Amino acid sequence: MTQSVYESPQRRFSFAYTTIARLREEGLTTAQLSDARAIERIKLAGKIVNRVTSQWFVPIEGTERISVSPDSSIAWHPSLIPIIEVRSLKLADFSGALTTYTASRYRIDDRLIYLSEPRWGTSVEDKIARLEYGDRRAMFPAGRGHIVVDGTFGWIENRPWSDDPTSRKVTTTTAAEVSAGDTTIELTSVANIRARDILILRNGDAPSTFGTRAIVSSVVDSPASVTVDSIEMVPGATLPAGSNVITYGQVPEDVEMATVYIVAMLRYGIATSNAQQSSVQGRMLSEQTDAYAYRLESTGIRSMSDNSTGSLEADRLLSQFHPPPAAFAV
Repeated sequence: MTQSVYESPQRRFSFAYTTIARLREEGLTTAQLSDARAIERIKLAGKIVNRVTSQWFVPIEGTERISVSPDSSIAWHPSLIPIIEVRSLKLADFSGALTTYTASRYRIDDRLIYLSEPRWGTSVEDKIARLEYGDRRAMFPAGRGHIVVDGTFGWIENRPWSDDPTSRKVTTTTAAEVSAGDTTIELTSVANIRARDILILRNGDAPSTFGTRAIVSSVVDSPASVTVDSIEMVPGATLPAGSNVITYGQVPEDVEMATVYIVAMLRYGIATSNAQQSSVQGRMLSEQTDAYAYRLESTGIRSMSDNSTGSLEADRLLSQFHPPPAAFAV
């Protein structure tokens, strides 16, 4: 069997979970944070969010190896990342040979893949029964990382379910060339594209082809276009007119707001008096008004052991996205 070194998407991609426009809406002025520094801080905040939650919050296309616990028909992503879309699902045997499963043999519900046969009917009650009672003739064989899923993974707002006809995947194409640094993307259509949508742009149909990501700040109907923060690309690369544009939805609102809190905490230059004052305020645990005494949270290893973002508000917003306990371990 061919072996490969798995590289986490957290290492492969730069993550932006909000936009400069949103920072301005929340009161962060250019005097406090220039556009160039805002982009730097947004990326840094994305890394902090990923580290604290062990998750990621934009659609990432690629191939992931999924595990199956003994005596179960359920498969899941190693980090329990939601599965947005599946292009193919294959089973690797001990020799490395891959067997393809047809789409009718499985269903995707958020983080889990259920293998099922049409033993019952197709009504909602029958599907629930099939999940509750299972069909042991149609169980995934137990193993670690032997289910090969080519698809799209990540947390998005209003995640689609397999039986949800309203799940939103919007596709269009670029109407003009896109280059690094562009803040406007001309499209052939902006139908069903919304502000805060995460765009995947690539030249070609294969997810492995060169592309980039951008979050929509605003949508313009005529001429059809969207505004985004300055686009990053491989130096010298461009996306020609006719390149594919896909969106599955938006960054979860809680994650975006947590990102804004973190950026606000990091808005000042490190050596400035404003930064020092902000640091003291952020660590304030108690305050006494008469003699003006205050108590600060400790710093160093002890305070870092909680795996905090450094912002209490951001920690509260992100608490729901931490992976569940490893009860699914094979």
